[in-house]
Amino acid sequence: MSAANAMFRAMVAEALRMQTEGRPDLVDKVIPTYPIGGKRALLDNGVWIAALKRPNVELVTDAITEITESGIITADGTARDFDVIIYGTGFHASRFLYPMKIKGRGGADLHDTWDGDARAYLGMTTPGFPNLFMIYGPNTNIVVNGSIIFFSECSVRYILGCLKLLAETGANAMEPKAEVHDAFNIQVDAGNRLMAWAPAGVELVQEREGPGQPELALRPGGLLARHPGARSAGFRAVEGARDGGVGRLGLYGSDAFSREVPCRSSSTP
Repeated sequence: MSAANAMFRAMVAEALRMQTEGRPDLVDKVIPTYPIGGKRALLDNGVWIAALKRPNVELVTDAITEITESGIITADGTARDFDVIIYGTGFHASRFLYPMKIKGRGGADLHDTWDGDARAYLGMTTPGFPNLFMIYGPNTNIVVNGSIIFFSECSVRYILGCLKLLAETGANAMEPKAEVHDAFNIQVDAGNRLMAWAPAGVELVQEREGPGQPELALRPGGLLARHPGARSAGFRAVEGARDGGVGRLGLYGSDAFSREVPCRSSSTP
């Protein structure tokens, strides 16, 4: 946690203590133990705390062990009856494109290739799977300081730029170079280790459990740094391509001849 984050967290915690005055039972339940930005911040003008302080409201943070015909039983053994239960069952946050079956070159299965470590260049393309473009793919989620709608729109414009390039050159497929893909994800992992959601106690989006596993959903850096159009694409031909290096695009057409052309995003930050 940085000094600035610690100072900001102390200010927010003090504000919550003031709002929960007279209800010491709420203090530990509403003040997180992780740094500001470790999870999505709740924007509240005091209405949320006021609702929790109402005499007919009880905030329970114990784990749920069982849902019965009449209500809920929590880990401490307490049974509570309810007329209505709104139950968030969760979802496969790290199993991108699940349960779709996607086959790449040589019949490779995308989920078998990822093997619990979903990765993509710019969060949109994966080596070995030509013409597969993803929106809201691995490491494209935004926790704070931005709109996922804006980010998705930028991704669409970037993909359209690649499709336009295919049409203009007469090529029929493209995929990212493995070395470009890997270098990009090394940068993502290094950045995520410096973020507020890296400390212990923050639930990261991982498919594999255990320490040292990479964060698969979140993208570090500012909004413009996340902008897929801020980078050059690194693609290669499936066969017969000359190595054009990072930042160049290899294409192959129906005649199986390869050529390299510069690839720039169709959108600018």
